[in-house]
Amino acid sequence: MNAAATTEESSNKTKLEKIEARICELTESLAKLDQTLSASLARQAALASERQALVLAARVRKESAAQKRLDAIDQEISRLTRDIADDRSAVSDLTRELEEARRASVRSEWERRKAELCAALQSRLEAKSSQKIDAAVAALVEALDEQTAADQLLSGELIKFDRGLRSVAKEIGRLSSHRGTILAAKLYGRMPVSLFGPEYSLRNRSVREEVGRRYQDALESLDSLELLS
Repeated sequence: MNAAATTEESSNKTKLEKIEARICELTESLAKLDQTLSASLARQAALASERQALVLAARVRKESAAQKRLDAIDQEISRLTRDIADDRSAVSDLTRELEEARRASVRSEWERRKAELCAALQSRLEAKSSQKIDAAVAALVEALDEQTAADQLLSGELIKFDRGLRSVAKEIGRLSSHRGTILAAKLYGRMPVSLFGPEYSLRNRSVREEVGRRYQDALESLDSLELLS
């Protein structure tokens, strides 16, 4: 990851941390305000109930104590009504701000993840593994071509030497195909190759071991020959 990508990732992380801290702050403030509002509403309801019970005594029987309590209740209810309206307005504002902060958090997280993926793609773009694969494939093709040419030449020489070696010579001549099958078995699951049962078993075999058996068979056939007089 280059320096620019690292700086951007750090910036996105800091931004997200600030937003998350603000969300926590807003959530706590909203919870406290909700508690205050609930308490005010409960108090308002209790005062309204108490006031209803005092109306008859204050207005009909003209009891001064009842009237005095009514006046006090009316003052407190008036204050509570104002406080409740203010608290509800504040709750609305905080809720809207909290929703905006959460949307900003989602966007910031999206931007952070996007930056991570961009950095990962850039890293893969600059990686040298693909170049290594290209070089390895080129070297493999060259080696296979050399082996095929050498096998074809050797196959012809064996037949020229003695037509009785024709069978093993043909096996030597077909080794390029056998090498390809072994390589395909080893690349199974990594490249789009199809294998049959017997071929699939070759995935744990070495090219040298499998091809070597053919050379050994040809060598034994050649050793068994005798010059007829």
